[in-house]
Amino acid sequence: AVAASHHIPVIEDCAQAAGADYKGRRAGSLGVLGCFSFYPSKNLGAYGEGGAVTTHDPELAARCRRVRNHGQKELYLHTDVGYNFRLNSFQGAILSVKLSYLEKWTRRRNELALQYDQVLAGVIHAPKPCPDGRHAYHLYVARHPRRDAFRAALEAAGVRTAMHYPTPIHRQPVFERRGYPAASLPVTEEISATCVSLPLYPEMPSTHVERVAEAIQKVGGR
Repeated sequence: AVAASHHIPVIEDCAQAAGADYKGRRAGSLGVLGCFSFYPSKNLGAYGEGGAVTTHDPELAARCRRVRNHGQKELYLHTDVGYNFRLNSFQGAILSVKLSYLEKWTRRRNELALQYDQVLAGVIHAPKPCPDGRHAYHLYVARHPRRDAFRAALEAAGVRTAMHYPTPIHRQPVFERRGYPAASLPVTEEISATCVSLPLYPEMPSTHVERVAEAIQKVGGR
């Protein structure tokens, strides 16, 4: 609503949101454009690189089709500066099969996340479920004030974790020229320094959630 009042188009970053929805609308249908990633580790992943753009705007859809194919409006007629972003048929075949499983996988991710919520309540700072929609739970990202020591202790207990992501965008070397001072985005930087991704994938047995929770309780939560 804020963007619309200022005539600012909203582009959704849906890279990790396949299967999520908000107030009955799927991710990718809320903004002017939605951009999905089909990287192999994503909820809907191909065997290699790939992605998709969604839009309700026929003109934008036509332009995206041109840009992905060297800017061609028709064979050998180039009307835009374009690129070679065509998804090859092998990746499409993989995705067409996996797409039929996406809903089942998304439900299972939510079941596992709910189980984490229940067994880790009061033990560790965990994400809150969306009251007006459904999370895709590409990751289950908790937070811990001594993140590195916490991860090392879990690793020693046989539980591998990950960081998504250790360095926020505004502190990346590519943006040094922007001159962001230290703590210029304090909430972002605090989350980046404390976030830890716990194991979660659709085929994960419920007993593994219990094992992770048990390890966390032993090494210490909050």
